[in-house]
Amino acid sequence: MPVKISVRPESYPSDLIHIYRWMCPNCGLIFDFDRNFSLGEPGWIDTDPPSDQNFYEWTDDEGRTHLEEGEYTEICSRCGISLEDSPLVRIQISRTTSLEDLVPIIKQSEHATVEFKLQFPKNVDELGKEIASFATSAGGRIFLGVDKLGNIKGLEDIASPEGKDVLQQRLRGIVINIKPKPVYQVDFAFGGDTNIAIITVQSGAAPTYYFKGVPYIRELEESRPATPEEVQHLILSRNKGSDKG
Repeated sequence: MPVKISVRPESYPSDLIHIYRWMCPNCGLIFDFDRNFSLGEPGWIDTDPPSDQNFYEWTDDEGRTHLEEGEYTEICSRCGISLEDSPLVRIQISRTTSLEDLVPIIKQSEHATVEFKLQFPKNVDELGKEIASFATSAGGRIFLGVDKLGNIKGLEDIASPEGKDVLQQRLRGIVINIKPKPVYQVDFAFGGDTNIAIITVQSGAAPTYYFKGVPYIRELEESRPATPEEVQHLILSRNKGSDKG
């Protein structure tokens, strides 16, 4: 019996491809809206859309074929969690832009809200620490494909939608270790054959963000662990601000 995935969040933007996607809250499977699908159902981007059939065929002992309507459940096709009980989570991916738009920012070099990385770090903890520190502090952007001198070198394997998806999946695997969960988005910029990725992290609502249990803050162009005294100060400052509000 086919399983139909028919969960549709209440409001889709008019253009969902690579702008807004929906993710299983349990395993992180991405569901994508493709207007080429006849029913416009969410579906895993790398496979065919889920079947829209809600019937099944069977043959009795006399060889006669029967078609009967079958029940379907709205579940994640990877982990099987009920998407009715645990609705899809929307993730945001900004439109691809031009490198020319970013040159003035990159020329300012690294500082409190800008970090350069030549490639997606092999030691993924590097990105986790940066994202946590930006969320604790004033927010910021991490440019992947730019060296420490501000030279735009580009990233390999993100020219295609599949390459972009791989990068985003790796990033989600890092962010899952940050508590509380930070708010971030991914931009892709291109110029000729050069492609870079930009991770934009919002300043968080929580006083401190922890990566693998360690609190991080941003100080000038450095992301570092916060001391117990700094964590206490951040908490007290946030509480005072809440009292004023």
